[in-house]
Amino acid sequence: MDRPIPSFYCCYLLRSASPKHKVLYVGSTPHPRRRLKQHNGEAPGGAQRTSKDSLRPWEMTLIVTGFPSKIAALQFEWAWQNNYKTRHIAAHMRNDQTDKRLGLKNKLSHLHTLLCVQSFERWPLEVRFFAADVYRHWQLHCAKSSVSIRSSIAVVEDFHAPTPKPARNKKETLIPTAPAPDGPKGISILDFSYESEKPTLLKSMSLLQEKTNFPCAICEANMNSKQDLILCCSHGECEMFAHLTCLSRHFLRAEGNAHALLPESGKCPTCHNTLHWVLLVRNLSLRIRGQTEVAQLIKKPRARKVPRNEAGVVEEDDSHELGQDMHSNGRAALPAFIQSTDYNDDPNAHVTADLEVQTCKTSSKSRLHKPIQIFTDEPILPTFEEELGPSSSLPMPLGNTQSKVPNPQTSSKVILNSDWDDIDDLKE
Repeated sequence: MDRPIPSFYCCYLLRSASPKHKVLYVGSTPHPRRRLKQHNGEAPGGAQRTSKDSLRPWEMTLIVTGFPSKIAALQFEWAWQNNYKTRHIAAHMRNDQTDKRLGLKNKLSHLHTLLCVQSFERWPLEVRFFAADVYRHWQLHCAKSSVSIRSSIAVVEDFHAPTPKPARNKKETLIPTAPAPDGPKGISILDFSYESEKPTLLKSMSLLQEKTNFPCAICEANMNSKQDLILCCSHGECEMFAHLTCLSRHFLRAEGNAHALLPESGKCPTCHNTLHWVLLVRNLSLRIRGQTEVAQLIKKPRARKVPRNEAGVVEEDDSHELGQDMHSNGRAALPAFIQSTDYNDDPNAHVTADLEVQTCKTSSKSRLHKPIQIFTDEPILPTFEEELGPSSSLPMPLGNTQSKVPNPQTSSKVILNSDWDDIDDLKE
């Protein structure tokens, strides 16, 4: 594996919100918000089983997080979907293959069994519920089950607490829980980045760059920062460093579990604060395998350049000033070179203006495609065409711009065809 431990990866349980169907779906993803949009057709992608419009919309009822890799999450997902044949569960604990029940209680029962088996019991998992009724069924199943999940697996209520319902009979008892705090809930507030790892990561990288050889806090042997797998304390200014294997054995001895391969947590030998093993190892994986992730994490956002004048005052963007002036005060405002044109004094003015409009269009970034019509009520000189020559010999501007020479005897309009977005039916 050449990638760091992912910042977030989860398995989830979807439920169709359609009143006509009670369909469930188990999947896995590193980004629940995006994946839910894909299942609901709001983003490209999604599974074939969730693509039917009759089953949409889907709601995410719960997630299981804390997997050390994508492969681990896929293993858990497959075992959850195929509870009757997975080897992670002992044969006497598996459900019968002929069991076709796909209801909510069945899925929660499979999840509870997986969390209790030896394959997953020491993983740093967390179960987070987003639906109150699903959490209620989970409580009922846990109360009836003879096997309990270990206390280190956190069960979180991530929903607004509904009005409590009384027990249906005397035998039904619910596990008491504290009311959910107010504030935003659900997958919208989940953090999928390494941002929480940034302080510890920067501290460990800085200390390891300053020191080349230093002793292990457990075995006191010298360590090489470029060769050894070194763990660093994540608390404050504590500068505890230890070998990966040394600190693991130290935690397991304190825990008193000789059969376990990896610890869950332990006390720092220097500052005596609690350290979670998954956080220590994730920090190590980022340092030795996550060069790309670290570069993105410590990268400073680029500041947007704001134009300023010599006095240091921010200048306003006038790229759309022409278009704004064209529609202000109910009268179209023309550029200065068009406003100052006198068509009686200069019979070539309409061609000059047309060429200048073409030059303005070429240098502008705005899209131009609507015609400009300039009207004048003043009479045009009868020598207009004689001075310019026949219309076929007039210089034509490049592009889509075309100049039409009006008949001086019958028309008093000068029309400039351009393709400006911001100019429409201009009159003077």
